[in-house]
Formats: sequence, C-alpha cells, structure tokens
Amino acid sequence: MATLLGIIIVICILLVVFYVARTVELTKEIKGELEDTSKSSNVQGYLMLSFLVFFFIGIAWSSYYFLPRMLPAPASLHGVEIQKLFNITLLFTGIVFIFTHIFLFWFAFKYREQKGRKAYFFSHSNMLELIWTAIPAVVMMILVAKGMITWLNIFPSTKDMAKDKLVIEVTAQQFKWNLRYPGVDGNFGERKIDQEHIGIASKEEWWKNEFGINWEDPASHDDFFSDTLYLVKNKPTLCKLGALDVLHSFYLPHFSVKMDCVPGVPTTFYFTPTQTTLEKRQELSKIPEWQKINEATGSPRFATFNYELACAELCGKSHYAMQKYVMVVEQAEYDKWVKSHVPAYEAVKKAKEEAGGAKSETKEKGAESTSAEMKDIKLSSGFAMNVSSTGVENKLVSFIEDKTKMVDKTTWFSFDRLLFETGKSTLKPESEVQLKNIVEIMKAFPNVEIKLGGYTDNVGDVAKNVKLSADRANNVMAELVKMGVAASRIKAEGFGPEFPVASNDTEEGRTQNRRIDVRVTKK
Repeated sequence: MATLLGIIIVICILLVVFYVARTVELTKEIKGELEDTSKSSNVQGYLMLSFLVFFFIGIAWSSYYFLPRMLPAPASLHGVEIQKLFNITLLFTGIVFIFTHIFLFWFAFKYREQKGRKAYFFSHSNMLELIWTAIPAVVMMILVAKGMITWLNIFPSTKDMAKDKLVIEVTAQQFKWNLRYPGVDGNFGERKIDQEHIGIASKEEWWKNEFGINWEDPASHDDFFSDTLYLVKNKPTLCKLGALDVLHSFYLPHFSVKMDCVPGVPTTFYFTPTQTTLEKRQELSKIPEWQKINEATGSPRFATFNYELACAELCGKSHYAMQKYVMVVEQAEYDKWVKSHVPAYEAVKKAKEEAGGAKSETKEKGAESTSAEMKDIKLSSGFAMNVSSTGVENKLVSFIEDKTKMVDKTTWFSFDRLLFETGKSTLKPESEVQLKNIVEIMKAFPNVEIKLGGYTDNVGDVAKNVKLSADRANNVMAELVKMGVAASRIKAEGFGPEFPVASNDTEEGRTQNRRIDVRVTKK
C-alpha cells in the first residue's frame, strides 16, 4: 500500500511540473516572447552526430575486447549448424542495425531546426513502401527456411536416430542433477511411476526409490549413477530428461544443448559430441586469452578447462549450485569407466538382505561390493592410514590427486566419524581419529585450502539450527587449527537445515542431515 501511494505521489508531482511548464510556455506565446530555439537545436544536432561516432567506436571496442571471452567453438555436430544460423542472422540484423542507426542520428543532425528552413510535407511513396516491405520479407523467408532446416537436423524422429547411440537418463532435482547410465548391457531397467515404487527407501520397503526404478527387472541390476556426465566422442547421444520437483533446464553451453526438464512431461535432446575434453584443451592452448593463469589453480586457463552441465532455469535460491562437470572421452576409455562403477542395485541388494527379504544373490564376476571395505592410504609425507573406502579421507585424497577434477562450489564430502554431544557443538573424543587424518592430509598437500559446512535437520527453530551448525563447523575448524593446520587454509560456515541429503520425514534421514561436510576451495 505504501509503495502504491508513493507511485501516485510521484505521478502527481510530474503532472504538476508538466502543467506549470506548459503554462509558462503558453504565457510567453501570448505575449510574443517565445525564445529562439535554433541555437539549441544546432547544439543538439551536433551532439547527435557526435553520439553516432562514439556509439560505433564503443561497439567496435567492446566487440574486440569481449570476443576472446566468448564461448569457444561448439563441440557438437548440431552446435556448428546453430553457430552458422546465428552468424547468418547476425549478418542480416547487423546490416539493418548499422544503417538504421546511421540514418537515425544523421537525420536528426541534417534536419535540425534552422532559420529560414521550411519543412517539406512528404505524404506517401509506393516505391519506398515496396522496398521496406519486400526486403524484410525476403530476409525473413531466408532465416525461416534456414531455421527449419537446422531444427529438423537437430530434432530427428526416433526412426532417424542412430541405433548404436548412448542413452543417458537425466533427472533434475533441487538442487542437483541425477545421472543414470545403463551399465555394461546398454539397457535401462524399467521404471514404475506409482506410489508402490516411488518414495524413501527403508529396511521394510527396500525397493522404493526417488526414480521409481523397478529393481525386480534384471536390466536394472547393472545400472549406475554418476557424479560426472560422461560422453563419447563422435557417438550420438540421447539424453532423456525429467524433473522431480520444479521446472529446470538441461544446459550444455559448449555443445549448444538446452532443453527444459518438466515435472511429469518427458523431454529429450539428441546430439553428437565431436571433441574430447583433452582435445578441447589443446585447441584452447593456442588462444592467448586461454593462456592466462587461473588464480584459483595457479595453472593456465586451458589446462583447467572442463565442459560443464548447468541449469538455465531459475529453480530456487540455490539454482546457481546446479552444476556438474562433463567429460568427453574416446570409446575405449568410456568402456573402462563403465566397468569401474558399482551398480546401484548392489546397495539395494544389501538393504534387501538386511531386511531379511531374500537370500543374497551370487555376485557377478568382477562386480564390486558397496559394503564399506577398508583401504590403506599412504601420503607423500609417509603417514599411513587404514580407512573406509567410502570415508571422507579416501574421497578427499582422490579428489585432490585427480587432476581432471576442478575445484567448484558443489563438490562436498561428508565426515563419517565426527560425533557431537546431543544438541551441542562439543565434539566427542572418538572424533579425534578422523580429525587427525584430515590434518595429515592437509600437511601432505600444503597448497590445499578447505571449507567446512555445518548442517542440521529441520526439527526446531531455524535460527537456532543455523547457529548450532555454525558452532559445530567452527569447533571442527578450531580443532584442526589446534592440531597444526594454518587458520588461513580453513573457512567454516553453518547452513542449518539447508541442503538436506535425505528426507527429514524419517529418523534415519534426519540423522544423515545432521552432519559436517568439507569442500576443497583450492588445490
């Protein structure tokens, strides 16, 4: 209401100013005292001409300055076609843009008010109307025809798609991407979108999951989820898109791929990558702009380049965090990568066994177990630790040592052996072992910097939860500093009930959400 009243007051003030000025003007006209405006018109004419010159100088400079900072050449077949269509459109619209602005400002200068000049009344010209109707019509026909051809090439019918294509299921969710691959057999297991199959898995209902995957279907037994979108060079790829909550948009800027992910409405995008990640880095290494040093990594920009997947639809307050790396590799490397993954069904099978629902099935040859095996890690400092293969120490060391994984704001790892007193920020003594391991990792990698994030469930007052999570994160930071890590290498923040990793509807889920995560901010 206050805003509306303010707007009304401003409008009233403007009306008063307008009518006062108009009254003064009419009074001077009645008295014959109207001032000579030819001088001011002359000044404004020259200002218009000057603006025209500086305007085009600014356009030329900005084009020169920002062109090297634009996206590199598209790394997909259809991306090249889209680029050609864009260039053709830019050619026609650029010509119109230049000429219309020249005429606009030149006419304002040429036909400025001057003493003794009379305006010529020009009512109509059939030839001019024909010209400015025919030329845009022909240009539009060319652009529409070219656009239709490009569209049909980008969105072929199912029968025109390659039979030997890579199919990936991409499910968007606030605020992450779920990437499902079909495993060695190349076939996805069935999905059942009903209440019986969709939900939060429990020991009693081990078969339930967010995506409705039918675990009774043998084809689903080798399907797996990935944290990185892997594509194969020169292999047609079909991405089956969906969303679990709100509208998202599947966006691969380096491949000219963009398609909305709509809840309840399946969408797809079909494209063919043409350059591996390494080939694109080699291409960029020849461009001066990409030879500059990346301050975050200390390496040239081309050396740390990665394709990326982002969300191009504003989907909530953490929309910016919906990012994943994209790796394009050769077929042989992709096959090796697929075989290295543990099927998602393994975890379901374990839950089934624990629930007593059935006897354990015989493991397929070469399949890995998802149970927490112990792993020996020896750091460059000589320090050795025996930790869980799924623990934070193993994940942290693997991430730091993997040169293909860049620092980002979305890759967090959860501590699995940090314990606090109930409702307090006081660490329990049994947390010391894992904290000591983290200290040794920090010593072995002296350039690494980290950020700690504290989280809670959604029970109770939000403000108190945020404070508790911040206190816990800061206490963990204080312990690490006390053990020998420089305070300048660690930051801590409390997020309270934000970014849950499980449902808060169950005690098991709430327990998972009460956690401390760590993220590498500098390698």
